[in-house]
Amino acid sequence: MRASELAALVGGTLHGSDRSIQGVAPAHTAGPDQLAFATRGTPGAAGVLLARETAPDRTVVVVDDPRLAFAVALQTLFPSVHPPGVQPGAFVHPSAALGAGVAVYPGAYVGPGCILGDRVVIHPNAVLYPGVIVGPDTVVHAGAVLGADGFAYAAGPQGPVKMPQLGGLRVGARVEVGTNTCVDRGALADTVLADDCKLDDLVLVGHNCQLERAVLLAGQVGLAGSTQVGAGVIIGGQAGTTEHTEVGAGARIAAGAGLHKPVPPGATVMGRPARPAGEARRMWALVRRLPDLWSELKALRRRVEALEASV
Repeated sequence: MRASELAALVGGTLHGSDRSIQGVAPAHTAGPDQLAFATRGTPGAAGVLLARETAPDRTVVVVDDPRLAFAVALQTLFPSVHPPGVQPGAFVHPSAALGAGVAVYPGAYVGPGCILGDRVVIHPNAVLYPGVIVGPDTVVHAGAVLGADGFAYAAGPQGPVKMPQLGGLRVGARVEVGTNTCVDRGALADTVLADDCKLDDLVLVGHNCQLERAVLLAGQVGLAGSTQVGAGVIIGGQAGTTEHTEVGAGARIAAGAGLHKPVPPGATVMGRPARPAGEARRMWALVRRLPDLWSELKALRRRVEALEASV
């Protein structure tokens, strides 16, 4: 690929010579035949740089979002290639329906009644329980489990009584499910992951959860049953929700946050329990001062005791 072709691909403007791109690297280590990106300034010596501004004697493709443009370029330079078909060692039930170009790797299990759209990729040892529906261009990584029973029990005199999970699981198009992630089927209605959702490794999505378009869940996020997540929400690693929590569209949930009440659209929350980011930061600032405040309080107590003793 040449720099001019890159500029056309990402909708940028080429400044400098039309160099050939032979590889990619981080901006601070890239060489004269490599592509890099920079979100600030034009560092390093990359032969072609994606950046927001030009630089003297450099080949720069100027774009509004260098990171996004770099991702688009990488997809073109290094496309994912998966041999279509069911590979030896995989199991696909005869009643499952597979679209064109589906790839099922060894050790994967696709259960009865599953429906896989075109170009779906099921990596080794992933498991799709009966009736799971997966949209086109979705990738399910190794060890993921889709459509297992949700965690639902009623208290009985002899112990917990299991609630049969009769719903299904519907996964949209262009979804990515990370390794060892689990998405449970619904109890009565379906669990739903809408188009373009991205789930990191070791994520749990409980039964009846509804994720709207382009939700991002980082590693070890846990969504309790019936959580509702609006479009474009980003939830940081190890954050979790209680059941029936609603997260508004475009909200940002900091890593490790614990959600126990609704989050308004567009809000940023953090902490356990989660609270608005500004409030949480003020509380943490006060917590850091607690040792000094405690010392001041003890000193004031001693002064009060001394005054009382002198009366």
